[in-house]
Amino acid sequence: MDTERPKIVEMENELEPTEVVSCQSTIARTISKAAPINSWYLRFSITPFLGQSWLPNRTRGKIFLSYRRSTVGKIFATAIEQSLLNKNYDVFMDVVNLKSGGVQLQFEHAIENCKAFVLVLTRGDLNRCLTNEKDWVKREIEEAFSLEKRIVPVFTDNFRWPIKMPVSISQIQFVNGVPWNHEYKIACIQRLINFIEE
Repeated sequence: MDTERPKIVEMENELEPTEVVSCQSTIARTISKAAPINSWYLRFSITPFLGQSWLPNRTRGKIFLSYRRSTVGKIFATAIEQSLLNKNYDVFMDVVNLKSGGVQLQFEHAIENCKAFVLVLTRGDLNRCLTNEKDWVKREIEEAFSLEKRIVPVFTDNFRWPIKMPVSISQIQFVNGVPWNHEYKIACIQRLINFIEE
């Protein structure tokens, strides 16, 4: 007995606008009740279809994530971003959140409105701050200090403070932070959250 294969229907062309909205709401509710899903996948694969409104409410505050994009710091920054998103923080990370227009104004606005400034430090990340007045990491730290933001450094095990540092950011050496240990990632993230919430 032959079985007719079901036809694929282009739902968006068949439904009225109100029905499309209803469909999106149903999908969003289904996702929110499902088992935890990788937040990176949700933001980049599902969000373009549903829009930002379906994402879970991030009620624990905004976090600015500062890191050196040209070093392994970006790997640690991505891991920290994922963990904080899963804990319902709203994380500003440049490669994700920057829009067209003035970059400096966007950074300043994000730092001004953040609950905490998380600074990822790996080997050599601060060396450029001494030789380049316009270095982005340096400018971000300066802005965080000027606004008296809660600054929480996260150090990898191979990080060392430079022998010399610009006066404008030298106080970062005396800010208590979180030593990162991959084997104890969960404990490190919990300590980071404790510092954020102090």
